Amino acid sequence: MSALVSAFGMPRRSQRFYPVLGYSKVGFTLLPNRINVTLLLKSLHELRSQELRRRLRDARLSRGLTQQEVAAGLERPQSYVSKYEAGERRLDLVEFIDVCAALTVDTEQFIGEFLSDLSHSRKAASNRSH
Repeated sequence: MSALVSAFGMPRRSQRFYPVLGYSKVGFTLLPNRINVTLLLKSLHELRSQELRRRLRDARLSRGLTQQEVAAGLERPQSYVSKYEAGERRLDLVEFIDVCAALTVDTEQFIGEFLSDLSHSRKAASNRSH
């Protein structure tokens, strides 16, 4: 009998660790190709998220603001700022606009520079691979 199938013909539950997601989960064993594609897409997304978080943090620091001061401007606890900077929490678009306002950052300029730098990074990576 296959190691992935129980005596009743059902997929065997297993303990798997998903390093990119950062937690372990009990669930049904997945096909390796599906996991690889998911991890690849997650890691590409994560690189852009890390860069966005870094830029928000740099904007805060360049203005000499503490997390507590930004949080007060957002009427949120300090942990809110800490969590989005650390990647433990995602910001939706409205929250992102509010954070930019609290940082006194022009939202359109911030996004424009972010997208421009991403485009330049992709072109440079493409040129290196050819």
